[in-house]
Amino acid sequence: MNFQGSTHSELVQRKINKARHADREFATISSNDSSKIPIVLVPRSSRLFSFALNVPSGPFILYQRWYKDKGELKPGVIWVWPFWYRISHIVTKSVISYNAPAQNCPTADNIMVNV
Repeated sequence: MNFQGSTHSELVQRKINKARHADREFATISSNDSSKIPIVLVPRSSRLFSFALNVPSGPFILYQRWYKDKGELKPGVIWVWPFWYRISHIVTKSVISYNAPAQNCPTADNIMVNV
């Protein structure tokens, strides 16, 4: 929706290949649509097992065992990560600025204004 030359930002979930690329993905704004801001990343699951899993230290890392939520994973390297464990979501801790123009907001005097 266009409102006086500005558009709404859209907070999105994005799929990524590897959890270790989370910081780069959060910093990247899609070139085809700059109004989409990633706040949640979903990494691809490992095939059989990984010898080493690099858990990033910036965002919240949520993991699962047999697709059951297990909570937050601590940052660092985990040696031998089997396929029944998976990082389900990576959520940014950063403050997100986004554009959300409002139309017809009532004031204290009940006058409608556009912000």
